Amino acid sequence: MADYGLPEIKIEFKAKAETFIQRSQNGIVGLILETEDSELIGMSVNCNKSKDIPENLDEINRSFILNALIGNYNKPYKIVVFFIDKTATTDRLAKAIEFFSVVKVNYLTTTIVLTEKEKQELYQAITLMREEDEKPIKFVVAKFKADHEAFINFTSTGMTDKFGKKYSTEEFTPRIAGLIAGTPVTIATTYSNLPEIVSIDKRSITECNNAIANGEFILFDNGDRTNNIVVGRGVNSLVTLRVGQNNQFKKIKIIETIDMMKEDIQTTLKRSWVGKYPNTYDYKILLISEIRDYNASLERQGVLDAGWTVDIDLEAQIAYLESIGAEITPEMSELDIKKMNTKDKVFIQGSIYINDAMEDIFYKVAV
Repeated sequence: MADYGLPEIKIEFKAKAETFIQRSQNGIVGLILETEDSELIGMSVNCNKSKDIPENLDEINRSFILNALIGNYNKPYKIVVFFIDKTATTDRLAKAIEFFSVVKVNYLTTTIVLTEKEKQELYQAITLMREEDEKPIKFVVAKFKADHEAFINFTSTGMTDKFGKKYSTEEFTPRIAGLIAGTPVTIATTYSNLPEIVSIDKRSITECNNAIANGEFILFDNGDRTNNIVVGRGVNSLVTLRVGQNNQFKKIKIIETIDMMKEDIQTTLKRSWVGKYPNTYDYKILLISEIRDYNASLERQGVLDAGWTVDIDLEAQIAYLESIGAEITPEMSELDIKKMNTKDKVFIQGSIYINDAMEDIFYKVAV
């Protein structure tokens, strides 16, 4: 089996690396909308373009989907819409959460004005999906200080388009989710322009800076007639760093890169490696070699900086070997320990350096 299986793994890792940037700028948006139409309640629809929107959908909900489709540098790959009952008073989000727990989306959002209880319900659901199901989902939400990297806290108000239509914060979240989903990981959403918006409720520079430091995703008036309403900075809601985190975890761009890399490696291993090869040192090195090639490709594309590492996690391997009663003597070298039998367990560790985008430019001129 090994003679025929390894090339498949190499091809899959190579394909994922080569399409990394393209996939990052064509993300999938999940959108929860309210409706009173009994034919739509509990229904989902995939929208790649305007003609995919149900003909019987009301104009307000239609506009939300169209806004999500605008994107940024590219359009999102698709908008997955799930309709819930507008007249429901309890458990409004239950079926939507259940639906999106098994459907792939990168950025989920809703135009519903959420109660504090519903925000906490979503917090529990999203973090559970990420931690237990390893689902790389993020939520674009209006006015929610989640203090978590998976939540983008959009707080701007008074968005008015060139036709005079004014949007509330909640109503504008599909546009923000689509903008983020249409941004490649090689750049940030910072200063991304929203050309259809002509005005917003003003904030002072100090207020904008304080909002961003508080984990808020905001828009501001740049004062440029051709590029006036732009994103302040591409940050998520994370403010309080947890163990193992640094300030990079506050950047939407960085989290998307981490999520995509984790998903690429995990899905490839599960589909093409787990259960298919003997757990020997030679095969572990082959596996590590393929992950290194994947990282090297991302480095060539400017996603990763040089200096990343991938190797057997010696500390974890020693802990496991000791737990099963294997004898490790002081005379043994690292290589000797790495070659020891770890039954069905494989311990790999790595470090990466993700390239950020230019955001703060300091230009000093001497005269």
